[in-house]
Amino acid sequence: MTGLAIHIVDDDAPFRDSLAFALMAHDFDVTGHGDPAAFLLALPEDQPACVVCDIRMPGLSGIEVARALRARVVPVHVILVTGHADRDLVARATEAGAMLVLEKPFAPQRLIEVLVGLAY
Repeated sequence: MTGLAIHIVDDDAPFRDSLAFALMAHDFDVTGHGDPAAFLLALPEDQPACVVCDIRMPGLSGIEVARALRARVVPVHVILVTGHADRDLVARATEAGAMLVLEKPFAPQRLIEVLVGLAY
Protein backbone atom coordinates (compact mmCIF):
# COMPACT_ATOMS: atom_id res chain seq x y z
CA MET A 1 0.00 0.00 0.00
CA THR A 2 2.69 2.51 0.98
CA GLY A 3 6.40 2.91 1.45
CA LEU A 4 5.78 3.33 5.16
CA ALA A 5 7.06 0.32 7.09
CA ILE A 6 4.97 -0.69 10.10
CA HIS A 7 6.77 -2.24 13.07
CA ILE A 8 4.80 -3.87 15.86
CA VAL A 9 6.83 -4.13 19.07
CA ASP A 10 5.07 -6.21 21.71
CA ASP A 11 6.19 -9.07 23.93
CA ASP A 12 2.72 -10.67 23.60
CA ALA A 13 3.21 -12.84 20.50
CA PRO A 14 -0.49 -13.66 19.90
CA PHE A 15 -1.42 -9.96 20.04
CA ARG A 16 1.52 -9.00 17.82
CA ASP A 17 0.72 -11.70 15.27
CA SER A 18 -3.01 -11.00 15.10
CA LEU A 19 -2.45 -7.26 14.68
CA ALA A 20 0.17 -7.90 11.98
CA PHE A 21 -2.28 -10.19 10.17
CA ALA A 22 -5.01 -7.52 10.24
CA LEU A 23 -2.64 -4.85 8.90
CA MET A 24 -1.19 -7.10 6.19
CA ALA A 25 -4.75 -7.84 5.04
CA HIS A 26 -4.87 -4.11 4.20
CA ASP A 27 -1.57 -4.32 2.27
CA PHE A 28 0.65 -2.72 4.88
CA ASP A 29 4.30 -3.80 5.08
CA VAL A 30 4.44 -5.16 8.65
CA THR A 31 7.24 -6.63 10.75
CA GLY A 32 6.77 -7.90 14.30
CA HIS A 33 9.32 -7.64 17.09
CA GLY A 34 9.19 -9.22 20.54
CA ASP A 35 12.24 -7.50 22.04
CA PRO A 36 12.24 -3.69 22.10
CA ALA A 37 16.02 -3.36 22.55
CA ALA A 38 16.76 -5.66 19.61
CA PHE A 39 14.20 -3.76 17.54
CA LEU A 40 15.93 -0.42 18.18
CA LEU A 41 19.27 -1.89 17.11
CA ALA A 42 17.80 -3.39 13.92
CA LEU A 43 15.68 -0.45 12.70
CA PRO A 44 17.39 1.30 9.77
CA GLU A 45 18.15 4.95 10.55
CA ASP A 46 16.99 6.13 7.12
CA GLN A 47 13.68 4.28 6.80
CA PRO A 48 10.35 6.09 7.23
CA ALA A 49 8.33 4.01 9.64
CA CYS A 50 5.48 3.80 12.04
CA VAL A 51 6.06 1.91 15.27
CA VAL A 52 3.15 0.42 17.18
CA CYS A 53 4.62 -0.41 20.57
CA ASP A 54 3.28 -1.79 23.82
CA ILE A 55 4.01 0.44 26.78
CA ARG A 56 4.58 -2.26 29.40
CA MET A 57 7.19 -4.84 28.41
CA PRO A 58 10.14 -6.50 30.11
CA GLY A 59 13.30 -4.50 29.56
CA LEU A 60 12.62 -1.26 27.72
CA SER A 61 9.17 0.26 28.04
CA GLY A 62 7.28 1.67 25.10
CA ILE A 63 7.90 5.15 26.47
CA GLU A 64 11.65 4.49 26.43
CA VAL A 65 11.35 3.21 22.85
CA ALA A 66 9.47 6.40 21.86
CA ARG A 67 12.20 8.56 23.42
CA ALA A 68 14.91 6.66 21.53
CA LEU A 69 13.02 6.99 18.25
CA ARG A 70 12.52 10.72 18.74
CA ALA A 71 16.29 11.18 18.32
CA ARG A 72 16.31 9.64 14.81
CA VAL A 73 17.19 11.70 11.73
CA VAL A 74 14.25 10.30 9.73
CA PRO A 75 10.97 10.87 11.56
CA VAL A 76 9.31 7.78 12.97
CA HIS A 77 5.65 7.89 13.94
CA VAL A 78 5.03 6.21 17.29
CA ILE A 79 1.72 4.78 18.44
CA LEU A 80 1.75 3.30 21.92
CA VAL A 81 -0.70 0.65 23.09
CA THR A 82 -1.50 -0.42 26.63
CA GLY A 83 -3.98 -2.39 28.63
CA HIS A 84 -3.92 0.19 31.44
CA ALA A 85 -4.14 3.81 30.31
CA ASP A 86 -4.62 6.80 32.57
CA ARG A 87 -4.05 10.54 32.13
CA ASP A 88 -0.55 10.48 33.58
CA LEU A 89 0.53 7.64 31.30
CA VAL A 90 -0.91 9.33 28.22
CA ALA A 91 0.84 12.59 29.17
CA ARG A 92 4.19 10.81 29.61
CA ALA A 93 3.71 8.99 26.29
CA THR A 94 2.97 12.24 24.48
CA GLU A 95 5.99 13.96 26.06
CA ALA A 96 8.14 11.03 24.88
CA GLY A 97 6.99 11.58 21.30
CA ALA A 98 4.01 9.27 20.85
CA MET A 99 1.40 10.62 18.46
CA LEU A 100 -1.34 8.41 19.86
CA VAL A 101 -2.06 6.04 22.74
CA LEU A 102 -4.56 3.23 22.15
CA GLU A 103 -5.98 1.20 25.00
CA LYS A 104 -6.16 -2.57 24.53
CA PRO A 105 -8.33 -4.10 23.35
CA PHE A 106 -8.92 -1.82 20.39
CA ALA A 107 -10.48 -2.46 17.00
CA PRO A 108 -7.76 -2.91 14.36
CA GLN A 109 -9.85 -0.68 12.09
CA ARG A 110 -9.07 2.29 14.37
CA LEU A 111 -5.35 1.74 13.86
CA ILE A 112 -5.80 1.15 10.13
CA GLU A 113 -7.55 4.52 9.79
CA VAL A 114 -4.64 6.24 11.50
CA LEU A 115 -2.08 4.43 9.35
CA VAL A 116 -3.90 5.25 6.12
CA GLY A 117 -3.78 8.90 7.16
CA LEU A 118 -0.02 8.69 7.70
CA ALA A 119 0.57 6.96 4.39
CA TYR A 120 -0.73 9.83 2.29
